[in-house]
Amino acid sequence: MYFVFLPFRGGILAEDFECPSGFEAHDLLGTFYVSCWPCNIHIQICCKWDSETHTLIYYVIDNYMDDPDQFACLFLDFYSQQYSEWLDDFVLENIENVCFGDYPPCDHPTLNHFDVERRKAMCYFYKLQYTPPLPGEDPIWKLSWKSCGFDSYCKTTWRICYDYSYNPKRFRKTLVGSEVIGTVYCDDDPPTVPPPGKTMYESWETNCARVYCTED
Repeated sequence: MYFVFLPFRGGILAEDFECPSGFEAHDLLGTFYVSCWPCNIHIQICCKWDSETHTLIYYVIDNYMDDPDQFACLFLDFYSQQYSEWLDDFVLENIENVCFGDYPPCDHPTLNHFDVERRKAMCYFYKLQYTPPLPGEDPIWKLSWKSCGFDSYCKTTWRICYDYSYNPKRFRKTLVGSEVIGTVYCDDDPPTVPPPGKTMYESWETNCARVYCTED
């Protein structure tokens, strides 16, 4: 397995990746809705917990759908602000007990939050892997939204805690700051799906395109 921070597409594979030294690889499974259709999405991250500073750092590597149940899911706009906000919230709320323990209570007298720093590549591309059907079977699609490398990335930091004055407890996040690290070298406009001259019944890749960065 390998994971390489490269400023070009193809340095990172969703199927086979290794995190930088000190980081752990994890695959989270979430459900995002396209209209009324549920789309099950694998989210591959690398994370590292610093017990001295109570800070978690994680990278968003790749997102993919392996043979989605609904054809509409193949047209999910991974570049949209709606998806970006869902992705942040889903990872933040599900990363505990994966990369570290529970978030602390918001009213704790000495430790009332953890800092969480998210690093998301500024450029991603689509990759569709299509397997034609065997007799009597359905075709297989695998749509990936893959990072083009971390030569530039969106660095966002939140303070996270749980508010136990409610039952059940409520997740609280406060934005500390967000900035783009590095120079972004990719298209500004999201690619068309499928690309011109292609269909959803063949394999293809798109060019790298810029993603939304919180307060960018």
